[in-house]
Amino acid sequence: MLGQIMMVWLLKTQIEKSHTKIGWLNKFYREIGMITFCAVFITKTEALAESFMFS
Repeated sequence: MLGQIMMVWLLKTQIEKSHTKIGWLNKFYREIGMITFCAVFITKTEALAESFMFS
């Protein structure tokens, strides 16, 4: 079990080392995704709140 975890961790660090640019891009896209999700969520909530206010 511990051996498997170590293997996965070593593989992960090797991939991160050789793909720092890709890792950075992934992080960047994840951030953008979160921001987009939050923006959509806020606008949806605001629209919902407005429809409740007018009804």
